[in-house]
Amino acid sequence: MTARRPGGLLRIVAAAAALQLGGAAGGMAQAPASPSAAPSILGYWQGRSICVKAPWNAACNDEAVLYHFVPSADQPGQVLLNAFKYVNGAPEPMYDLAFAWDSTHRQWAARYSNSRVHILWSYTVVATALTGRLEDLPDNRLVRNVSATFVADSADLFPKP
Repeated sequence: MTARRPGGLLRIVAAAAALQLGGAAGGMAQAPASPSAAPSILGYWQGRSICVKAPWNAACNDEAVLYHFVPSADQPGQVLLNAFKYVNGAPEPMYDLAFAWDSTHRQWAARYSNSRVHILWSYTVVATALTGRLEDLPDNRLVRNVSATFVADSADLFPKP
């Protein structure tokens, strides 16, 4: 996962085990299914990322988001999410994260962990609708819900200087 912040780029290199989908704990497929079995998630998606309202999640903020999924350059069968949030009407980079197709749960999924968090992002595509979840692991506590729509014409997504 690569975290992006104003004023610079902070690259966080996650160990392969942190992004590996599978194992008894996750119950997720170890290898991505053939690309034809997975619905296409490639392209731009625009929508909302809404926080679960709870005392333990008080620091979480709802966001208008823009997601750009591209094929992974170095991991066949995986896609890379470039995530942006809108600030004052303009998209600002948040992070990049690699996803693999989980054929067991029929979703695109990515795990991430560091010294503070262990999370699972998952997305489902139906036609031009993207729905997603962010879960805190290992207790599978729901943190966020995402709802987005496919953007066919991306020409005006990034304001011109």
